[in-house]
Amino acid sequence: DDIFDLSATLESLYIAYNSFSGPLSPKLGTMKKLKEFYAYGNDFTGKIPTEIAKLDDLETIVLAENLLSGSLSEEFSSMKSLKLFSIFRRLKAGPKLHGPLPSFSNLPQLQGLYLDYNQFSGTIPDNFLAASLNVDLVTLGHNELTGDVPKSLASFDSIQLQMEGNKLTGLDEKFCDLEEWMDGFVEQYDCDAIMCPPHTFSKYGRQNSTKSECKECDGDDEDTTPYYGSISCEIEISEKQILEKLYKATGGANWYNSDGWTTPNADVCDYYGI
Repeated sequence: DDIFDLSATLESLYIAYNSFSGPLSPKLGTMKKLKEFYAYGNDFTGKIPTEIAKLDDLETIVLAENLLSGSLSEEFSSMKSLKLFSIFRRLKAGPKLHGPLPSFSNLPQLQGLYLDYNQFSGTIPDNFLAASLNVDLVTLGHNELTGDVPKSLASFDSIQLQMEGNKLTGLDEKFCDLEEWMDGFVEQYDCDAIMCPPHTFSKYGRQNSTKSECKECDGDDEDTTPYYGSISCEIEISEKQILEKLYKATGGANWYNSDGWTTPNADVCDYYGI
């Protein structure tokens, strides 16, 4: 807690690439002068304290590759100074951030938003990024988002919006005319540069070169890629679905201890023996 003795004056806090664990302290909200908070690559757990969202001067939040979980408060959608928000989870297994995707609708200074490889679900809000006129890169890939890509996002003349690996079912044709999107690749590859259409795939979920074109799946595999942005023709199955199959195949109801295995909405890390 000694660090909080500096809360009245501290502007930059760099604690990346350590082995800090446990929950992030709500006392971070007392650091009223804080502009930069880098905590990449630790083992922090639990929810991201909403107190952080109340720091008016905070420009940079980097919490990627921790073990954070729970929902993300809509309060993070209204940080007037925020330029970079990074909470991706590409490397570490375990419970992840989940629940509805915040709108991030009132972030006028935002330039980069990295949310990929979490478990955000539901639709992309219609007012997503509404005030972020200078945003350059947004990564939503490999979450559990559903529905259509909001047409309101077509108001951006230029943006890299990565959405592969979700369960999105709609992409309006007007996006195909936004030639400066995706580093200009939309001009070359039309909407395929944003996401491969249903029943096709690419290793990136989109086309960004002549070697990454969106291809149709062979044989009877068509139903394995019903969504936009598929990265393979293989049926994607989650860790939880694999464990559910194991439970049924091995007579889990008769196990000596199966605590958590049939609890609705339980995280797999709460299953007995996992």
